[in-house]
Amino acid sequence: MTKRWKDRIQILVNTAGTYDAWGHSKPESWDATREVWADVRPQFNSKSTACVTVRAPFEYTDNMRIQWNDQVWMLMQTPVCFPDTQLVQFNIQRDAANVTLDPIDNTVCKN
Repeated sequence: MTKRWKDRIQILVNTAGTYDAWGHSKPESWDATREVWADVRPQFNSKSTACVTVRAPFEYTDNMRIQWNDQVWMLMQTPVCFPDTQLVQFNIQRDAANVTLDPIDNTVCKN
């Protein structure tokens, strides 16, 4: 049975590490992405805000790409460090043009 993306959030991590002069991931980098989490179903409240907790099976990501309802992509540019199996909570803000995931209580990676 094929899962529908309509009710899911897909989080992808750029594993290629290809960036442009501004530090943004080049489009071809996303050919090497891996899916980190899916099957989370946010329930938006009247303010178009939802809170989702996901298990992060990765230790470091420098860019994450988020898809909601097959229509909106977003890059999180801030390096974030998630210890293995840590539960990470996201606040999701949605409006007519954008979907953003705001990680709560994350740990910024140290060099």
